[in-house]
Amino acid sequence: MEVSALGVGILSTYPDDTYAILDGTSMACPHVSGVVALIQAVCYNDHSNEDISVLSPEDVRNILHSTADDLGASGWDPDYGYGIVRADLAVQVVG
Repeated sequence: MEVSALGVGILSTYPDDTYAILDGTSMACPHVSGVVALIQAVCYNDHSNEDISVLSPEDVRNILHSTADDLGASGWDPDYGYGIVRADLAVQVVG
């Protein structure tokens, strides 16, 4: 695990056209994916009038790591990785 995200008690759509409160990595993954999309969108918008500068996967990974709220042991740890993703901080680094 590299980073953590909210994944407990998440309100989600359910197959029978209702909502359910769910837990697990299936609930946390969209939070991280959304932050990555925001990082890429800010990068794209900042370079929209020139050749598009695309961040490498390693660049995005470094942004996620450096802006996460560190929990547990300092730095990476097996319980939280580098910490909980922070969309606000991640987009500030890019913008």
